[in-house]
Amino acid sequence: MEQPKLILNGKEHSPKRPTMKVWRAIVEHDSEAKGLSISDILSHRVEILALIYDIDKEQIEAGVEVSDVLPAYNEAAKWILSLVFEKLDKIPNAEAGTDGR
Repeated sequence: MEQPKLILNGKEHSPKRPTMKVWRAIVEHDSEAKGLSISDILSHRVEILALIYDIDKEQIEAGVEVSDVLPAYNEAAKWILSLVFEKLDKIPNAEAGTDGR
């Protein structure tokens, strides 16, 4: 999957390779989002975008149109989640684990 980009004030930002902190923020938010108001969901997703792109939350709030928050979050979150298994096929004996039955 292609690395996402975020445009703020005409400048393109790319995320760094994510840490476990970023991955956990996404997973925790997505599991809790069903019980939140749309206002809380947007606020949390702006905070997570700030983590992903290493940008101040205030810059994102001021530079991203409200209609672009959800698509930007979805694109970045999908990219990060796609990285979880990125190197799995490079593990020796990745297909091992069956007991031969």
